[in-house]
Formats: sequence, C-alpha cells, structure tokens
Amino acid sequence: MEWASTFTRIIVISLETGLPLVFMFLGVHLIFRVLDNFDMTVDGSFPLGGATVAILLANGVPPVPATLAAVVAGTIAGLLTGLIHVRLRVSLLLSGIIMMISLYTVNLRVMGGPNVPLLDVGTIFSFADRYTGIARSLAIIPFLLVLVILAAGGLVYFLKTQIGLAVRATGGNQLMARSLGVNTAASTVLCLLIANGLISFSGALVAQNQGFADISMGIGSIVAGIASILLGEIVVRKQGRVIRAAVAVVVGTLLYRFVIIFALRLGLQPFDLRLFTGVILLLVITAPMGLARLNRLRGGQATTAVPSRLWQLRKSK
Repeated sequence: MEWASTFTRIIVISLETGLPLVFMFLGVHLIFRVLDNFDMTVDGSFPLGGATVAILLANGVPPVPATLAAVVAGTIAGLLTGLIHVRLRVSLLLSGIIMMISLYTVNLRVMGGPNVPLLDVGTIFSFADRYTGIARSLAIIPFLLVLVILAAGGLVYFLKTQIGLAVRATGGNQLMARSLGVNTAASTVLCLLIANGLISFSGALVAQNQGFADISMGIGSIVAGIASILLGEIVVRKQGRVIRAAVAVVVGTLLYRFVIIFALRLGLQPFDLRLFTGVILLLVITAPMGLARLNRLRGGQATTAVPSRLWQLRKSK
C-alpha cells in the first residue's frame, strides 16, 4: 500500500509540474519538427515569461493580464529572432543564440535581480486555495488539462489552415514552397512568434505554480523539449499526422516529467538533473537505431518510426 501511495503521488506531481511544460514543448515542436530547425531563443523566452508575470504580479497586476503580458513578451522575442534571421540573413541557430544571450540581461533587468518570490501574491492558481475544498494539486490539474487541450487543439487547427500549411511547407522544403508562391520569410517569422509565445506562456505558468521566477529557470529548456518530443514519438507511432504529433508532445512531456520525478524519489540529486536529461536524450536518439537493428536481426524490416534527424543523416551516408 505504501508503494501504491508513493506511485500515485509521483503521478500527481508529474501532472502538476508537467502540464505547464506542455506549452513550451508544443512551441519547441513547432520549431524542431514543423519548421525543421533549431532556435535557442527557447532558453531565454521561457524565463522571460516567468520574469514578466512575476514582476507584474508583485506590483499588483491581476493574474490574467499579467499572464497575457508574458505571452506578448514571448511573441516579441520570437519576432526579433525571426527578423534577425530573415532580414539580416543570420542562420536561425545563431539568431537564437544571440537572442538567448540578450534575453539573459533583459530578464535580469525586468526582475531587478536573479529571482522574484511570489509567496504572498495572488496567482492564476489562487482559485485552488480560495474556492475549492480539495488539495491544490487535484484542483489545478483539471484546469491545466483544459488549457492543454485548448492549446493543442488550437495548434492542430492552425496547422491545417492555409497559413499553417504554408508554415509546414516552409519547414518541409523552402524551395518548393517558394515555387508555390509561399512567403517563406513571413511563415518562418510567424512560426517563431507563435512558438515563443507558447514557450513564454509556459514560463509564466511554471513561475506561478512554483511560487517564484528565477533567472536560471530556462537553462536546458531546448534539450528537455527535444528529449520529450523524441520520447513521445517513440510511444506514439506513425508520425507525420498533425493530431498524432500533438498527442506525442503531450505524452512525451508527461512521461519525461514522470521519469524525472521518479528519479528524484529514488535519490537523484537536483543538481544531477541536467546530466540525467542528457542521458535521456541520448537514449531516445539511439533507441530507434537499436530497435531497427533488432528487427533486422529477427529477419523483419525496420518499420520502427525513426524520429531522430541525426539517425536519418547517418543512414544517408
């Protein structure tokens, strides 16, 4: 019974801490899978959302407007990254690194220091303590689930519109997209804008949930996002469909958080989490290769989905 209680508690904590991260990983999915590129702005726009919402809440701004302001701040960061990329013709990876470095100073300026506590400040989750008679975790999980469903559903709908198809075409083959009359520069900027808005929204939710915003809360976000996406793609097969891809992001995020919380329960130290995340990323990258080889040894064909671009590049050599 004690083991069952501990396991249930791990699941609850995984949902409570994992659901706010789904929005960030949806944004990473837009960049990594839809746009087929890398953007290091993630490590800056995530704490930007937390810093913006924290300083506004600390100065008496209501939670909803403060959270929306955090989303706007993230979209501006994505817009600037996109403009550096398409107007100055700097690679997206380097543009993201420039913005990530710049946002570190911006976040410090916004918060006025390395962190902002929110212990005695009303947040978007304060309703759980004021209006419900159940545990805080059990009250906010359904609320976060609704937000996740709305965000994932909205993203799926967007990617099926003409503008969304243009964004997907830009990520798939820019030359072909241009030949079809798609403005690839505008599509790229729009994708970065939406992605970093989602990422900043995630940072705002995480800051309000944990009770503080910190300058270091975004370190390793892009790595964790890619690890969650690849992990979800291993569990949710037949990649390529928009709905399945969104489900894979949600499943991968929650599974990633479950593994992290479970490892902490087993005695892993918090300062070991970065190394642990790197190991998880290595495993999910190499898992399709191992499964494909095992399948070939059994005499079958390698039908396992291979989500890793690194593995695809290796096969082409």
